[in-house]
Amino acid sequence: MFNNRQDPRLEGLELQQKINDLINYYMPMDLDATYEPNKVTAIKKLNFIINNSNRQSLQESEFDDILKCSLTLVYYFGMKLKLSMLTTKYWHWCKKRLFHKAESAFQKTMDCFQPERTVPTIKITLTFFSSVDLWPFENFVGQILEVAFYFSQGNTILFHLMLTDIHCVLFSDIKSARHRMRVLYELLKSDNWIIDKHKLLPFVTRLLDFFAQSNTKDDKVTPYGYLRKGFEVCLRRIFQRVQNNQRMMIVTTMLNWLSLANMSDDDILEFSTLVDHVAALYEVHNYSESFQADLIEHILCNLVGSWREQLHENILIAIKHHCRNSINLKSIFSLICCIALEVPCNLSAAMVACIAMSIQDFALNGENLTVNSRYWMHAIVISVMSLICWVHKAPVLYRYVNEIIARRAKEAPQLNPPLLQTYNVGNHHVTWNKPNLFFEDWELRYALWKHFQNVRVRNYF
Repeated sequence: MFNNRQDPRLEGLELQQKINDLINYYMPMDLDATYEPNKVTAIKKLNFIINNSNRQSLQESEFDDILKCSLTLVYYFGMKLKLSMLTTKYWHWCKKRLFHKAESAFQKTMDCFQPERTVPTIKITLTFFSSVDLWPFENFVGQILEVAFYFSQGNTILFHLMLTDIHCVLFSDIKSARHRMRVLYELLKSDNWIIDKHKLLPFVTRLLDFFAQSNTKDDKVTPYGYLRKGFEVCLRRIFQRVQNNQRMMIVTTMLNWLSLANMSDDDILEFSTLVDHVAALYEVHNYSESFQADLIEHILCNLVGSWREQLHENILIAIKHHCRNSINLKSIFSLICCIALEVPCNLSAAMVACIAMSIQDFALNGENLTVNSRYWMHAIVISVMSLICWVHKAPVLYRYVNEIIARRAKEAPQLNPPLLQTYNVGNHHVTWNKPNLFFEDWELRYALWKHFQNVRVRNYF
């Protein structure tokens, strides 16, 4: 094996001279047949250098020409092999033999410099593809990068360098940037990729930054916009590849990133489909493991915290616009229930109760409302309060809610669920806003405070 070679003969100035001499044989990067004898000589000289030098000496040398030579040889004999398929079987056999020699020399070269010198190795390789204009040959480029990826031990740095390369070329050559993007998202399927969680999340965040920059601004498509689908495909490929526990880390990273990103409502809606996709792939085994502290903290800080006022306002707007349609009201009710159920804590309970009280206030004081609309909203309010009781097992709140339900059942049953299209309201039923048939703000606040105060005491002891 190369790594165990004994008594290397080339080092220092002699080694560097041999490396510098390679350019006289592998250049020019041209497919003209007249250069083939030089290319064959280049294979021999490259193998001589590799076989007669130790790893450290090679890595400490100015090794650009070694890499360029190996890449040029694979390119030259690989393309010649493809062309020979159109000629006789004899020439195809000859070209195949030469290609295998070039391929073997290329693999040994990659093995010499990686993983220790992965960054310069990948940079030189990417620059070579551009100088020869190889990017349109996506399969060929992908195969070469697959070899480099293997010898780098699946290092995610390859993806970072490719993203940087895409960024640099995007503003001058969108077509070439698209070729690079397609190569990248095919490499994300590679079995050689060793997924390290510490390197994974920065890469995901960087892709999200590019995705955000692909948003349409002032009705104009940004250069990144032409690659928007590519960024999305990359993210989806990552979601598929990573382990189950890493998907939850990605969800948390995406939510944290979203709280800092400046995106329009339409872009947020599109972004949410990505979050939904990775969440759907996540397999729940134990809820205590799934809902990690940082995820819950994000939900509390951003949904119940900074988004609370916006969410409250939007639900009220929806109520005012749709209060005459019972089906739409039930949909809004379902949304409120999801908040109470999915984030079962004191903050969400207080927020949902506050929303319910605002709905009650609109049902009592809103203008130009039909009686059915008022009845439906009061029924929804008491349903929300009942759900809070059920979720949090709050006895003080239970008693308060049950008292109102009982009074309504006796005096104004039209204020209780279910939502009906026609109500049979008797003459003895109360149709005016009798105070004890509705929730009082201070009593509701006390019931919630009392319950969660008792919970804190129990948890303390």
